[in-house]
Amino acid sequence: MKIKESIGREIIALIVTVMAVMFFLSLLMIKRIEYTYQNYVYDTKTDLLNSSIHSVESELEKIENTTYRILTDSDVQREISLWLEAEERLQELGDKPGTSKERLENQKQKADSMRQLIQKVDPVITADQSLVTGFFISPDGYRYNGYGGGALQIPLSLQEEIEKRAKEQDGDLVYLVCWQKNGVLQMGYPGQREENAQTRLVLARTMREKKSLTLAHGGTLILVLDPARLSNGYTTASHKLLIEDPEQGVIFTTLLQAEEQDFLAWEHNPENIKDSRYQILFLNNEKYFVTKLVSSDQHWDYYSISSYEELFGLLDKADVIYIVLFVGMTILLCGAAVHFSMYLVHPIVELSGKMRSIRNSSQIPHDLRTVLPAEGELRPREDEIGELQKQFYEMVKELDQLIHENYEQKIYLQQAQLSALRTQLNPHFLYNTLDLIRWLAASQRSNQIPGVVRALGDILRLTMNSKQNKITIGEEVDYLRGYLSIQKIRFGDRLNMRMEIPEELMEYSIPAFSLQPLVENSVNYAMEQMIQPCFITVSIQDQGENLMCAVTDNGPGMEAGILEKLKDGSRKPKGNGIGLRNLDDRLKSLYGPEYGILIEKAEGGGTKIRFRIRKERQHQE
Repeated sequence: MKIKESIGREIIALIVTVMAVMFFLSLLMIKRIEYTYQNYVYDTKTDLLNSSIHSVESELEKIENTTYRILTDSDVQREISLWLEAEERLQELGDKPGTSKERLENQKQKADSMRQLIQKVDPVITADQSLVTGFFISPDGYRYNGYGGGALQIPLSLQEEIEKRAKEQDGDLVYLVCWQKNGVLQMGYPGQREENAQTRLVLARTMREKKSLTLAHGGTLILVLDPARLSNGYTTASHKLLIEDPEQGVIFTTLLQAEEQDFLAWEHNPENIKDSRYQILFLNNEKYFVTKLVSSDQHWDYYSISSYEELFGLLDKADVIYIVLFVGMTILLCGAAVHFSMYLVHPIVELSGKMRSIRNSSQIPHDLRTVLPAEGELRPREDEIGELQKQFYEMVKELDQLIHENYEQKIYLQQAQLSALRTQLNPHFLYNTLDLIRWLAASQRSNQIPGVVRALGDILRLTMNSKQNKITIGEEVDYLRGYLSIQKIRFGDRLNMRMEIPEELMEYSIPAFSLQPLVENSVNYAMEQMIQPCFITVSIQDQGENLMCAVTDNGPGMEAGILEKLKDGSRKPKGNGIGLRNLDDRLKSLYGPEYGILIEKAEGGGTKIRFRIRKERQHQE
């Protein structure tokens, strides 16, 4: 056929492909812009966060330096020494009579010294706006209030804990996260953000007497700081801050209660730990852009939590607008292209469907001709598609003829092979059975002959009359019991047989005469070569979609690769070796190449032969 037109005019695929490439390139460019912008935002937020960290820690460093100057001030040290001397003198005087005047003078000295100390602390509290109040705990545990201290209560247990931690730092400043509610200071951060609770940062430092280098404990200075005052210049309604001590928890945050709970739940989940510069989180159903930095001095975690909508909302809308416009344009162009190219495309689709139906068809070969058009319906086109149609239909006709011939030959061959397998009976077994009957008659044990003859008759009848490829497991077990009853009379106590087959599996199908060859193999290869008793176990196990059948004996074992040697002829079969080979072929023919016999060494010695079959209920063929 002369080709007059070109299939290249079918441009719809080209249009869609070009538009798709343009779409993805444009989308990739938009995503690249978004990524660049996110990095820009990250750098900006990092700079702001660094500024916040610098501001907070500079303020803390200033407070730390101020407290150090107070504790090392010569006047403060003099008052501490005077207080300790007065306290020591009072301890010496005790309740001695006639010392009341001296005790009164020393008590007055202690009070004057403490008043002087408080006067040194108050200017620090009033000068720093981030400080709420301050206290001084004398060495004897009495608390003196500084500026604003009367409005804040510290439980004795909390006071003792603060003193303990301050002493452990041996003069260095200690930081403790606390919270205040109704004028009472409590340890830790309120896990559920109690209503009207305010976070407080407690700074504590022990005082030591430097006089004569005794370094005697001279009391504890406690300052209460409001973290919110440290970061007022950074936080806004859409740019929030969270400061957290890895050991003590949240120090300060401007997050709402529900947002904070979601953030802490995310942070404390090990699966969310990622090595990335920023995170995008949903807190209380709102999307946030989160960056994190760790301070170099206090090693606190600083989180900048900003509204994602405010930062990237315009870019997200641009994505949606672009996609909607592109999809609309694509629909219009594709509609026009489809209408124009339907004449060219439809025959290819039809031809492809027929090819797919042939490939997936599970019907007999005669139905292959159903894909061919009726006489007069085929109107060949004058282009590549017309030539393709003509060649395809010619190929279908030739393929149908070849498959028909080969299929019938294969069916006949398989039927002949299965028929031979069904009627096969080991001549050696038949000879041994007849010889057993003669021996029973000669040894005056003729009462056992009817049982042997009946079992042999049942075996022969089942072998010759069965026309099914598969029988029930129950029928196979009956056949196997007949075979074993003959062998049991022949070998007596030397042969011991055990069946481990659940009753509920008896109605499932199994290839006919599949267990007997394996048992006969154990008799030939195991028992006949043993002096001691032979134990043979037949088992079937349910494995879901399959059943695992196995025959195990305690004989000397079979040589490695025996089945392959029987197949290639390098090893002559003994007993029913042909049965093993044929059973392996039958299993592969019935179920597929992944099925077949597996011969392996049994636990404790001997041989284990097993095979899998599909779990199917028996039906009449």
